[in-house]
Amino acid sequence: MRYGELIFKIKLEKSVLFRKNPSILFRSILGKELKRLSCVLKQSKHCSQCVLAKTCVYSWFFETNIVKDNNTIPGRNKGSHPFVPFIATPREPTDSLDFYMIFIEKSLEYIPYIYYALKRAGEAGIFKERIKFNIEDILSEGKSILDLTNESIDTSVVEKCWNYKDFKGTNGDKTLTVNFLSPFRFKKMGAYQDKFSYENLITAAERRIQMLAGLFANEPFPITETEKNIGNNVSVSWQYTGWKNLSYFSRRQNSRILLGGIVGQVELNGTFSDYEMFLLNSAEKFHIGKNISFGLGRISLKQEEHYA
Repeated sequence: MRYGELIFKIKLEKSVLFRKNPSILFRSILGKELKRLSCVLKQSKHCSQCVLAKTCVYSWFFETNIVKDNNTIPGRNKGSHPFVPFIATPREPTDSLDFYMIFIEKSLEYIPYIYYALKRAGEAGIFKERIKFNIEDILSEGKSILDLTNESIDTSVVEKCWNYKDFKGTNGDKTLTVNFLSPFRFKKMGAYQDKFSYENLITAAERRIQMLAGLFANEPFPITETEKNIGNNVSVSWQYTGWKNLSYFSRRQNSRILLGGIVGQVELNGTFSDYEMFLLNSAEKFHIGKNISFGLGRISLKQEEHYA
């Protein structure tokens, strides 16, 4: 599966204390400006009714309409979004932000649109004070790909490949600490949960990466049942988690939407298979759970070997 990781270096005109989650804020203004930039037939009430929806950048990123007879999530007409955004919430006032984004498959072609949408958002400003900001640089693997003089972006250095064969399991027992850096939202029996088992975690990770591959790379990763070997030798040794509430105001629904989920730490112990390590690393890279396009479901992994 093709993907690219970028960091948009944002410089605000003055220091700001972010009382609102910056991932949610910048996701919202990005969507607003991208729609203004992309929408040709503005009289259409909804993207699904627009004849240009299949070729529209905004529709691809933020609506992601799919046919109901698809093989990945049959019966559903909307899929996961082909990008992952995240901005760490600063604890102190700051005039600098790193807007981290992953672009998946076809969305790699639209990186310049994202830059110009963010640029327009910066010219308009944020919050009631309309604090303006600039995109000072765009980094790929630590290297600048933005030429501010000519306002051009070198996207040729961006693309990478995510492959399950690149991950190996453990020969013996290993301790793996999972840090939930932004709320992890998952449902069981139709309700959001504040606790989870290892099986819940690994199933959510599998659902996430296979959905991305199925929707955007044309087919899921071809894993055999023998290769899977999930959860037979791994258990949760301790779980120190809590519930964190986030929200945002949806103009489309004209209401405040709750985005609460699980944050904290979980320690896993056992012998991990190749497939389990692939899934957990996929969750670390592409996030896990619901509402990922708001920066939710971000995790980090810390591995520790057991020695006799």
